[in-house]
Amino acid sequence: ELGAWSNELHVMMEVLSRVTDSAVKAFAYELLDEKTLPPALRACGLRILTAQGEPKDRDTIISYLDEWDKILPTESFIFLCSLVESGHPNAPIERLPYCYENARMSNGRKRVLQAMQSSNSLTDEIRNECLYDADPYIRSYIKNEKP
Repeated sequence: ELGAWSNELHVMMEVLSRVTDSAVKAFAYELLDEKTLPPALRACGLRILTAQGEPKDRDTIISYLDEWDKILPTESFIFLCSLVESGHPNAPIERLPYCYENARMSNGRKRVLQAMQSSNSLTDEIRNECLYDADPYIRSYIKNEKP
């Protein structure tokens, strides 16, 4: 029955959050991991599940990020920032500077800066870059950052 709903993200989230049967959960994860589902749907579903604390090892998280960097770069940095901000123990914090360099919009760069700040990974190099950023929004944020 679950297979008939494979494209319905909300149904899968309900199943994964309420069902305790490990076989059903494993099948739902398989559906989310299938390459046949639209990438945005898979990315969103896996991001939600990981942020909800579903056990995900570091290698799995990194594989999601690697895949999304190619096809959904914005989803990739949103996913990583969400993990860092939620305090996920396996968040690959070392990828944040890469995300900052590749975030195209001010809101994205600010989000990455906030994640870097919350994880104490904001480097002096990036802090100094921000002081001279062309975007006044970024300059203002870094000048007013709270240690």
